[in-house]
Amino acid sequence: MRRAHLDLFLRLCGNALTAPPDDDGRSEWITVHLGYGEVHEARSLLSFADNVQVVEPPEIRAELACCGAAITAVYGPPTGTP
Repeated sequence: MRRAHLDLFLRLCGNALTAPPDDDGRSEWITVHLGYGEVHEARSLLSFADNVQVVEPPEIRAELACCGAAITAVYGPPTGTP
């Protein structure tokens, strides 16, 4: 999580925290530990775009990548002529 968005992140996703954020007070990135009952619940992280990066588990990374691909298919540049 990028430091600049931490306050908003905590307000929106704080209920999923499993431990206090790891914050050294200097880095641009802060490590947060989250827990979700179901993989699809992590989709809420997409609202933070590239200001959040899921390191693990791979199932959540895959879920977010799949959602990102679907979004790109809808909003990306046209692939052919009509």
